[in-house]
Amino acid sequence: MCDPIDGTIAFSMGEPTFMFSLALVEDGQPVVAVAADLAGGTIFSAVRGGGAFADDKPIHVSNRPIDMALLVFPTNLGWLYEGKAMYQALARAAYQTNIVHGGVFKGMLVAQGLADAAIWPDTIDPWDMAAVKLIVDEAGGKFTNRKGEQHRFDQTLNNGVIISNGVIHSELLDIVNAS
Repeated sequence: MCDPIDGTIAFSMGEPTFMFSLALVEDGQPVVAVAADLAGGTIFSAVRGGGAFADDKPIHVSNRPIDMALLVFPTNLGWLYEGKAMYQALARAAYQTNIVHGGVFKGMLVAQGLADAAIWPDTIDPWDMAAVKLIVDEAGGKFTNRKGEQHRFDQTLNNGVIISNGVIHSELLDIVNAS
């Protein structure tokens, strides 16, 4: 699965949060992944069971608790208005929230420990997240839908996506599903 320019709006605006991603998917799960930060020049990679890397150096998610966490959200603000209670609950629980362009970029922030979670409340295409899933998993994080279930990457990703450092994943699921 390939997304040649994830974050096309960011790309068209000149914002350096667009990325290239490529994943080999077998039986609905990514087994090899590459994501390239085209503006910053960093290459992220992972092979199932082999760890996650940025320019061949190991990367790991953070271990921050929810009250110290930075959460990043999609730029489509419609969900903020429709899911106002959920956003407010997440903002109260976390240390900081930010809206960032580029799904792969957000995923790599989590994989490197620069952000603690990224949340998409709505359906998303599998090519947007296949490489992210493997890289975040191999960096020690967690990637599920809103119900806490694993996605298959040979179909549309229904029930949203929650990517986290793993430490705060169950708390995020509770907040998202209670709102």
